[in-house]
Amino acid sequence: MKAKTGLGFVFAICIIMFVVSIVVVVINTIHLDNTVTAAKYRAQTCASAEEMHTRLIELDAVMEKEGMNAGYCSLLNHNVWTDMKEIRKNIQALIIRTDEVRQLDHKTDAYQSGLDDIRGNIRELETSVFGWWTYNGGGWIWFLLLGPLFTILGIIFGIAFFVNDDY
Repeated sequence: MKAKTGLGFVFAICIIMFVVSIVVVVINTIHLDNTVTAAKYRAQTCASAEEMHTRLIELDAVMEKEGMNAGYCSLLNHNVWTDMKEIRKNIQALIIRTDEVRQLDHKTDAYQSGLDDIRGNIRELETSVFGWWTYNGGGWIWFLLLGPLFTILGIIFGIAFFVNDDY
């Protein structure tokens, strides 16, 4: 009877740790998504170069605060398009570009074309927060190591607990 209680306890701990692993991944991804991705979308949807300039500075500051200044925002595809240093350089170049567009007359086609060009560049920025956090922020420990480990242990001890019929 004691062995069965011990197996049940281990099974419960494994299931709890698996749930904790999933919660950690979800909370961190939601936090980054609500800060970085939201700042990117706000910058992309601005109607004026002044506001876009302010929002791009905010995006750059948020990425700096969250530590998104190195590493890759993709788990497997490591290239110039997913390199956070390059993405940050692109954002800083867009800040300079919005400053140039701000100097133009708001009623001209050049002003609107400049804003559309900047919007397109913002849209194409790869800022996958899940990929970045999982690869660079320690999320791989929770997502790829602890979650499956506790799942497997939970299954093993769960089977031993429920199949063991020595009452």
